[in-house]
Amino acid sequence: MIPTNGQLSPHILQAVHKEQISGLVPLNRIRFWGVTSIVALYMFLEFVLVSPNWSGFLPLLIGYWFVSLGIFYVSKQGVDKQGWTALAIPIVDTPVVFMHEFRTLEMVDPQGTAGFALGVFALLIVLSAITMRHRLVWCVLGLAVMMEVTLMYLAAMEVGSMAGGVVILTLLAVSVVTLITRVTNLIVVATEENARVDSLSRFLAPAVMKEINSADSRALRGSELVITVLFADIRGFTTLSEHLAPEQVVGLLNDYFSRMTTVIFRHGGTLDKFVGDGLMAYFGAPVTQEDQADRAIRCAIEMQQAVNFFNIEREGRGESAIRIGIGIHTGSAMVGVIGSDKRKGYTAVGDTVNVAARVEGLTKVYGRPLLVSAATLDLAKGTYAVDRVGDIEISGRVKSLEMFAIQETEYEGERQSSQRKKDKKRKRTGETAQLIRRTPTHSLNHSGF
Repeated sequence: MIPTNGQLSPHILQAVHKEQISGLVPLNRIRFWGVTSIVALYMFLEFVLVSPNWSGFLPLLIGYWFVSLGIFYVSKQGVDKQGWTALAIPIVDTPVVFMHEFRTLEMVDPQGTAGFALGVFALLIVLSAITMRHRLVWCVLGLAVMMEVTLMYLAAMEVGSMAGGVVILTLLAVSVVTLITRVTNLIVVATEENARVDSLSRFLAPAVMKEINSADSRALRGSELVITVLFADIRGFTTLSEHLAPEQVVGLLNDYFSRMTTVIFRHGGTLDKFVGDGLMAYFGAPVTQEDQADRAIRCAIEMQQAVNFFNIEREGRGESAIRIGIGIHTGSAMVGVIGSDKRKGYTAVGDTVNVAARVEGLTKVYGRPLLVSAATLDLAKGTYAVDRVGDIEISGRVKSLEMFAIQETEYEGERQSSQRKKDKKRKRTGETAQLIRRTPTHSLNHSGF
C-alpha cells in the first residue's frame, strides 16, 4: 500500500511501485542463500558430527530450500511475475519458522527456543521493509505475534514475557512502517523534482536551468516581472500545408521548431509553447536578464537567418521556401507555474503577452517580417537599423502602440518581390525611414552569453 492523499499523479505512483518491485529480487536472493546456508549447516550437523539433536529437520528445510529456489527463479523472470513473491514472507517464511521452532521445543530448552524464535520473527519483520508495503508488514506482525505467543505459552513462560515479546515485535513493526513512509515520501519528492526539471528543460535554455537548479524554487513561483515576449509564425502555412502530405507537414514543423528552439536557447530565452505553426518565447524570466530586449531582438534576427539557411536546404530538395513573421513587445507579466492539479506548466500571462501576439499579427498587415514595440527599443542598448511604422491601434487597448520594423535579413530568393511590396507600402503610409542608434554593448551577431 502506498500512503497517498489521493493527489499523486500516475507517474509518481509508477515510480513508487517500481521501487517496491525492485526490492523483491534482493529479498528473494537473501532468502535463498540464507536457507541454503541453514540446510548446509544441518547437513554438516547430521552427517558429519552425527548429532542426534538435529536429525529430522532436513525434510522440512530441504522443502523450504526448493520453495525458496522457485521463488527466487520466478522473481527474476519479469516485473509482471515479481509482485506476488512479496507474499512469501507471511505465507512461507513465518510458518516455516514456527514449525521449526515448535519441533525444537521438545529437544532443547523451551524458553530459550521461544526467545530465539522472537529474534527470528523480528528479522522477518525487518526483511518485510524491503517490500515497502505497509499491509505486508502488519500481516507479518500479526502472524509473528500469534505464533510467538503460542511458542511462549507452550514453553510455560510468564504472561509478562509474552506481553514483552508482543511489545517488542509491535514497536519494531511501527518503526519499519515509519521507515517505509519516509522512504516513500523521499521517492515522491525526488520524482516530482525530476518531473519538474524535465518539464522545465523543454522550455528553458540549459544555462537558465543550471542557474535555477543552483538557487531555490522562488524563481518558479508566480510573480510579476518585466519580460520581453517574442511571437513567431510561419506565413501562409495553411495554404502550404494543403499541398503536403500529413507526414510532410509534421516533418516540416519538427525541423523548423528544432532550429528555432536552438536559436532561442542560444540567446538564453524561455520557450513557452508551440501553437500550431507558431511559437511563443520570452526573455527576462525565470532568471532576470538586464539585456533581455537585446537578447530578444538578436534572437529574432538569428531566427530569420536560420530560416534563410533552412530555405536553402529546402530548395535543394525541390521544396518551397517558407517565410516567418516575428513580433516583440516588452512589459509586465505574471510569470510562474500555472495550471490545474492534473497539468501545470511554467508560463507567462497578461497584457504584455497579448500585445506581443498582436504585434506578430501586424507583420502580415504591414508586410514586415520583424516588428518590435517602442517599449522594447527603449529598453534595448544595442544599435539597430529600424523603420518607424507608426502609432498603431491595438484591439483591446485604449492607447496606440508605437511600432518599428527591424531591418530584416530575408531569403535572397524572395527579396525582390518583398522589396516591391514594401515600396508600395511606404508610398501609401508615408512612413519615414530612420536609424535609431543606441550605445552598443554587444556585437549584433554575438550570441554568447
